[in-house]
Amino acid sequence: MKRLFRGIVILSFITIICIIVYLLLFALKRMYIESWFLFDRSVIIGFLSGLLLTFIISLVNYHHALRDHAKERASLLNAFSAESESFLRAMGQIQNSDGTFNIPEQLHPALERALARLDDCAGKLARCERISPLKGTTIEKRGKLASKIAKTELAFDQAFAPFAESCSTAFVAHGSLPYFHDETERWNTQEDFLRNLKQVFEALEPNSAMQLALQAYRGRIDRFLGVHNVIQQAA
Repeated sequence: MKRLFRGIVILSFITIICIIVYLLLFALKRMYIESWFLFDRSVIIGFLSGLLLTFIISLVNYHHALRDHAKERASLLNAFSAESESFLRAMGQIQNSDGTFNIPEQLHPALERALARLDDCAGKLARCERISPLKGTTIEKRGKLASKIAKTELAFDQAFAPFAESCSTAFVAHGSLPYFHDETERWNTQEDFLRNLKQVFEALEPNSAMQLALQAYRGRIDRFLGVHNVIQQAA
């Protein structure tokens, strides 16, 4: 993906430079060297046409790659939403009215399975390649030049990263609890698990920062894919 983007940028610069060089050399040809075969118009036009065709093909391949990454991200977001709902249903059985959690022994396996699926899905989403090839620092520094989907994607990733970390920490802590014999270590791990579990639960609430960023990101992906669907249907 990043190689395609770099190729397009390089080809665009080469095309612009070649056009400028051609105009300069064409002026010199008319002024000084009328007989140079290298400056023959048909040769130059053929060269620029080939360069332009290569640029167009690279641009088409780049858009296809963008679309494939958008589909992959949309699929992972769907899976994440499904696992989030399953996790929230499991949490509804252990949450007290004051917001604290009480986990009966018989509900630990169900909670662990829900947390494991959520952690696996969050990990896949965090490791998945972005739709935009631009780095986060580049988007922040050149925000006005970045596309809307790049800025929305960066906002989602920044909100999602703490959630993914808390989810992974909670899953690891919960899985290690049965193996602690020292009461102090067990108590500290239990506290760490409950703290991260609460952070995961709060992040999945409807009006949380992460959910709002997720909704905006998913909407931007849907619009991106919808525009390309319309273009393909028209073609």
